[in-house]
Amino acid sequence: ANLYVNSAPNTSAHPACARPPSSMNLRTIVQARPHTACISAAVVFSLFALTMSPSFVPLVGTLAVLLLYGPVLYHRPNTAGHVSLLCLFVTLASTVGRLVPALSALSDSGQSVAVLLVASGISSLLAISAVVANVRLSRAGWSQAMVFPAIWSSLWITLSHMPLGRLTSWSPVTGYSAYEWILPYTGAVGLDWIVAGWAVVVADAFGLWYMGGGPDPEEGELLESSRRPETDKQTSGSMLTLGLFLVALTVPSFLLPSYPTSTDVIESVTPFEVACALPVPQHRDGALTLDDYVDVSKSVNSRVKIVLWPESAVKFTSAAQRDDAFAYIRKHIGAAGTYWAVAYEETVTDPQNLHKTITHNALALLSNASMEPHLVYYKRNLVPIAESFHITAGVSPPDMYTLPLQKPNKVPNQQWGGRTRPLNITAAICMDFAAPSPFQDLPSRPSLILAPARTWDPAIGARMWEEVKLRANELGSVALWCDGGPGGVGGVAGHGFHDFYQAGPDGAWSRSLNIPFPFDGRRTLYSRFGDAIILAGSWCLVAGPAGLLAFRRKGGFFAAQQWIKGRFSRAPAEPDRLIEF
Repeated sequence: ANLYVNSAPNTSAHPACARPPSSMNLRTIVQARPHTACISAAVVFSLFALTMSPSFVPLVGTLAVLLLYGPVLYHRPNTAGHVSLLCLFVTLASTVGRLVPALSALSDSGQSVAVLLVASGISSLLAISAVVANVRLSRAGWSQAMVFPAIWSSLWITLSHMPLGRLTSWSPVTGYSAYEWILPYTGAVGLDWIVAGWAVVVADAFGLWYMGGGPDPEEGELLESSRRPETDKQTSGSMLTLGLFLVALTVPSFLLPSYPTSTDVIESVTPFEVACALPVPQHRDGALTLDDYVDVSKSVNSRVKIVLWPESAVKFTSAAQRDDAFAYIRKHIGAAGTYWAVAYEETVTDPQNLHKTITHNALALLSNASMEPHLVYYKRNLVPIAESFHITAGVSPPDMYTLPLQKPNKVPNQQWGGRTRPLNITAAICMDFAAPSPFQDLPSRPSLILAPARTWDPAIGARMWEEVKLRANELGSVALWCDGGPGGVGGVAGHGFHDFYQAGPDGAWSRSLNIPFPFDGRRTLYSRFGDAIILAGSWCLVAGPAGLLAFRRKGGFFAAQQWIKGRFSRAPAEPDRLIEF
């Protein structure tokens, strides 16, 4: 919907700068005051879209408005001033939607707001810059349809590697159920591409409405003089193709199952129970002790196989204290084949400097069958400022432990098919799930992801729950999310589980899981190749048709063969059949 690309920078050449019409409607208001109308619309949509948990449809609306405004910004005088004004208002709108949880992120609320403003400002500036770059790079036809989705997805691929991961991105974490099936193939960045694609289609449709008629004959002549019929035809065809493609992508969501696996046939599923240990505070100050977590874990121990403690459940001031606590915990793990995933903070001697100590945020998987933890993981992605100043980030990627799951008592031996079934378990901690591809180094697909957390606000807890769902679906796995923060949510995510089970630390809870048997350990396409799939694919869609057309015009494969022979043989090929590079 580049309404002004073919117009000169002179403001008189733009229909939106014509004299105000006598009869006012939505079209004429936009034509008379394009800056005011577009900035106001962008702010309104941003208030709904740029919340703590961005939703699909409001994001499409926000981007569509910005795409409509992009040509005005680019071709009108004082581009820098209007971009700055737009960036300021969008930044403030996005800050409003995230202000309440940000106030308690740090001990100083003023510092929290300042960090939020900076993060929102950077995201807004880069998003608007992507819109302006789209006006500069796209022309008409296929290019206009495909350039912006490629720019948009590339932008958030790059920024997702920043300290806050995807938490500041303009990416949908809710409202994308029709496209959830693509996550194992493209990851969350595939949703970014789809959002941008729909924004292009909506902006073009609104642009056609905008140019559908002027308030007077002079303005109609200006509109017609700035358009080329053949260009409009190419662009409309490309937009129709893109729109039909985006609609077609929703079809698998009606065909693929979106519910957990049934336990009707025990030969094809592995049923077991998991639990989250959330003691109810018994002390006035709300502090929880090691014994509190041991007691609540024992209360669910008889019916579950894996008990997960929330992030930083207990703290150890030395390696010796940690080892003693682990030995104490093993004594209380009653039934054989039961595992407790203990999340803790430890302060130990720095191996690089014996005169210093370092603090880790970690998780250990314990059982009474081994004197050593089966799995140990150190949190790698720390919350900037709040954690990064006093906690040392881990360097090793998540490992995987194959847990021998014993047969339930009520299941006959012949149906279970052996004494144990393998259950591949890995782990990550809270902020790790905001990073892109945290499990890319795993050799195979995990059956279960242990995910302890401790968020400080219900809105943050809800957002991290959505991030956990995204990571679990990208891997084709299941995540056990146990949030011990005030107002935090908990539940099982992925593999048909969509809603959290409990909100707030109101006691331990458990869920039944059914893992397909035999389990398909092959990694998903996204877990193997990461964001490279959508990055390469989106730009191939931009260059592919144009490159293919140029290739055919140069003589196709026969001409390419002749060019190669001419380069590497003594007898050069005929000059008129060579491809010019």
